Amino acid sequence: MSSQIASSPQFPLSIKKQDFLTTDIVFALLVLGSPRSGKGVLLDSFINKFYKEYFLIWHLYSALGHESLFPIVNKNCRDAWYDEIHKHPGRAKELPACQCYKPIPILLMKPNYIEINKKSLEYGINVVWKDWKEYNDAYEKNQVKEYISPFHWESTLDSMPDRLFKKPKSMYPKQIFKTFDYTPPITGPQSTKNLNQFREEMHKAVSLSKNERRILVNSPGLHAPDSVGKQEKYSVVAESLRYMQDTLYEDPMFDIWDGSDEESATPAQLANHKKMFVINELRGCCPSAKLSGEKESGVSKRAIYNFLPVRRHCKAWSIFDTQSPSDIFDGVRSQLSELKIFKRITFDLIGAENEKFFTRVEKLCNSYYENWGLNPKNHIPLQYKLGLLKRYHLCKLSELPDNMFIIKNASGEFQVKQVKHASFHHKSDTKDEITKILGTKFTINSTTRGLKPAVKDATESKSAVKSQSKEIVMLKVQSLLNEKKSFSEISERIKQLEVDGSIPDLGNGKLSPDALGTKFRRWKKNQDKE
Repeated sequence: MSSQIASSPQFPLSIKKQDFLTTDIVFALLVLGSPRSGKGVLLDSFINKFYKEYFLIWHLYSALGHESLFPIVNKNCRDAWYDEIHKHPGRAKELPACQCYKPIPILLMKPNYIEINKKSLEYGINVVWKDWKEYNDAYEKNQVKEYISPFHWESTLDSMPDRLFKKPKSMYPKQIFKTFDYTPPITGPQSTKNLNQFREEMHKAVSLSKNERRILVNSPGLHAPDSVGKQEKYSVVAESLRYMQDTLYEDPMFDIWDGSDEESATPAQLANHKKMFVINELRGCCPSAKLSGEKESGVSKRAIYNFLPVRRHCKAWSIFDTQSPSDIFDGVRSQLSELKIFKRITFDLIGAENEKFFTRVEKLCNSYYENWGLNPKNHIPLQYKLGLLKRYHLCKLSELPDNMFIIKNASGEFQVKQVKHASFHHKSDTKDEITKILGTKFTINSTTRGLKPAVKDATESKSAVKSQSKEIVMLKVQSLLNEKKSFSEISERIKQLEVDGSIPDLGNGKLSPDALGTKFRRWKKNQDKE
C-alpha cells in the first residue's frame, strides 16, 4: 500500500458540505436549549449514533433521575405509535416523544456500598416463555427436555409461582444491564490509596465495556446526599477525566489501527482508539460563580477545565448540554465555542456570546417574510413558518420545533437539521422511573460504606470554601491568559467581574497587574506540584 502524506486544504471545508457529527475529527459539542425543548432526545440520538460507530461511550454525568440508565429500556414505542396512527390517521402530523425499538447494553458504575435487587439484572433478558410456540420450538431444537402439549400449557403456567415459567439460563440472551462495583474516590492528602484503587477498577470497567460493547454509565443519583456523598459524586467525574488524560488514553486497548490492510479492517478495528464523554446538565458539575452551585463541585469544574485543551490528544469526543451558557463556569464556557447546537431557546437564555447569532438568524427569517409581503412585527401564520423551514432550512431559534435543531461552527456557518430518535427509550419526566422499571431500589449499606468526615470543624469548612473561591479566580485568570490577554487587561477584567458578582471578591481586583501576575504564578506552581 502506498504511503499517504497528511495534508490540509488551503481553505477550510464548509460545514454545509459535510456532516457536523464527524467521526474523523475530535470535537467538543455544547447543546443549548430551553426546558422541554428536546435536548434529552437529541443527546440520546448522539449516543445511539456513536455507539453504532463503535466508540467507547462514557456517560459521565446526568440528571439525578438516573437518566443515563435508559439505554437498556425498550417499550416498543415505535410500534405503538404506528398502531396509533393506523387507528387515528389525524395524529400523523404530531411529533412522537419516543420511537424506541431496541435497547443498548450498559455497564453501570456502582459505588461499592450500593446494593440492588439481583433480579433487576435480569431486566430485558426475556427470561419468561412468550407462549407455547416459543417453548415448543426450543423443545424441537433440544434446548429443553420436557415436552408440554398445547392443551397442558395453561395448567403448567398456573402451577408456577406468579405464573412465571422461566427459560433455562443457557437460552438467556445477552445481559443488557450489568453493574461494576468501584471504590469512590475522594480527593485529599490521605486519598492516594483510594485514587490508585479507583484507577485500577476503572481500567477493568473500561476494558469490559469495550469487549462487550456496553455504554459505561455513571449516575450521580447513586451517591448519598450528605457531604461525603457529594464529594464522591464530583470526584468520580474529576478522577475519570484525569485518568483518561494521564494514562488511559495511551493504554494498548486504545491502540490506533496501524494502517496495514485497511480495506479488510472492520469498523470496530478502525474506531478502536475513539471514545466519547457525555455530560448532561453541565451546570451541575461545572457551575458558574454566579450560580452558586454545590461547593463540592469545584473538583469536577477544575478537571473539566484542564481536560478540554487535551481532549484531542486523548482522542476523546465530548458532548455537553445545559439550558444556558451563563450557568457554566467561564473558564470552561470559553473553551466550548467550536461547535454549538441550539434547540428552541429564548434570547434571555442564549448567553452574551450567542446574541449576535440569535439576532442574525432572526433577521434572515424576517427578510424572507418581507419578500413574501409579510410584516415580521405582526403575527406570522404557521404555514409561512413551515414553508420557510421546508424550502430554505431556516427557523427562528425561539420557534424551533421539538424535532429540529441548529448547528453552528466556530466560523459562523450553520445548518438546520432534524432530530433522529434513538433506538432505546427516552425517559419521560413524569412517567418513567428506572427503579420501577427495574423492580429495585438503590440502597446504601451503611456497614460497608467507608465514611470519612469531609470537614472536621467550622474552621476547616471556611478554609475549604476560601480555597475553592481562590481556585475559581485563578482559573479565570488562566482562561484570560489563554485568550492572549496581558496582566494589565486581566487586572481590569478581574476588577469588573468582582463588581458584577461573577467571581468571588477576594480583593484581587485591587492588586496591581504585577502583583496579580505573581499571585497567579505562585498558585500555578502549587497546582503543578499536586
